[in-house]
Amino acid sequence: MKVAGSRGASLAGLARLRQGTYRLLATLLLYPDPETLRVTPEAARSLGRASSWAAGLAFYGAWDNLLRQVANLGPTEAEELQEAYSVLFVGNAVQKAVSLCESAYVDPLAMPPGQLIAQVETDYAAAGLHVASRGQAPDHATVELEFVSFLCGVEADAWNSGLSLKALDALERQRRFLGQHLGQWLPSLARSVTSRDEWGFYSGVTRVAWTLAAHDVDFVTALTTYHRSPVKTREEFASC
Repeated sequence: MKVAGSRGASLAGLARLRQGTYRLLATLLLYPDPETLRVTPEAARSLGRASSWAAGLAFYGAWDNLLRQVANLGPTEAEELQEAYSVLFVGNAVQKAVSLCESAYVDPLAMPPGQLIAQVETDYAAAGLHVASRGQAPDHATVELEFVSFLCGVEADAWNSGLSLKALDALERQRRFLGQHLGQWLPSLARSVTSRDEWGFYSGVTRVAWTLAAHDVDFVTALTTYHRSPVKTREEFASC
């Protein structure tokens, strides 16, 4: 099944925008080193120019505010952000770190950490990926967000090539991963960060990640259902 040119291009553009959004959020949950602070402002400005279509969505206000903050990051903010990240996610003798790993938020009796990590690694491998042994943990927020970004990229390429079945497979992988993982534990992460974040930046990042994941579960479900539905008008069928 192929997608007509203009419709496929529109769906590809939306997937590409979502790819960039998840990638930016993944990057913002890494330590803000000089290279990260160099590239993220332009990425935020680019996404801001492309995100006006979402102005009516519930999470747009928080998303737009975060993009503006990131777009304005400069050398003067670096030290403050690094301190905030270290206090929140590395911890010290006074304050325990907030974990950025899913296994810290899942009941170990319901899902032992080893089983959870094996589950996400299976998802990555099924999509042709593996986590570098010297990188972040497989269930780290950055890795999971980057995985969804990757799937959005696969989806965009498929729409551009007119391969709707491949695009729908990528959407289904997104739906499952968001529903089973990020959508389940990001709310707890956001609440933990918000309760401790004196600076406000990382509470904004985690709240946006949470609300985006929640929105996207519904969005990709609706899009997949529509394109798989056998009940369509002739015009709708011709455009798919």
